[in-house]
Amino acid sequence: MYVLEKPVPEEEPPSSAPKAGRDAYKKHVDDASETACLMLATMNSELQKQHENMATFDMIKHLKMLYQEQARHERPTKQGDKGKGKEVAKPKPTVAALKPSGGIAKEGTCFHCGKTRHWKRNCPKYLEDKKNGVETSTSGTKKE
Repeated sequence: MYVLEKPVPEEEPPSSAPKAGRDAYKKHVDDASETACLMLATMNSELQKQHENMATFDMIKHLKMLYQEQARHERPTKQGDKGKGKEVAKPKPTVAALKPSGGIAKEGTCFHCGKTRHWKRNCPKYLEDKKNGVETSTSGTKKE
C-alpha cells in the first residue's frame, strides 16, 4: 500500500493544479485516514494512545522502530554469531542420554539354546559351537 510507504504531501495542490493531481492528493489523504483508523482499531489501548495523533506513515515508522528494537533484544542467537541468525544452541546431552540402552538381558530367551537370562551373542553353547566351527543360521536353527 502506497500510504504506508510514503507520507501524505504536506501541502494540498492549489486549485489551479490539474484535476488529476488534486484527485490523487485527495485519494492519498482519504486512504491514509482509512488506513490509520484500521491500524488504530487493531492496536491495544496503550499503543492507540501513543499513535492516535500520528499520520499513517509516521505510525508505521514508529512501530517499526519499536518492534525492531524489541526483536533485537529478544532474538536468541548462537554465541559468536553477531546476531545474524535465529539458531539457538542445542543443549548438550546428559551422561544418561549417552549411555547405551541395551545391556544384559534380565528377561527373554536365547535364540540359540532357548534358555533364559542371556542372548545368543552371550550364549555359552553358541560361543562353544562357533569356536568348534559349527555353523548356525541367522534364525538360530543349526545347519546340518
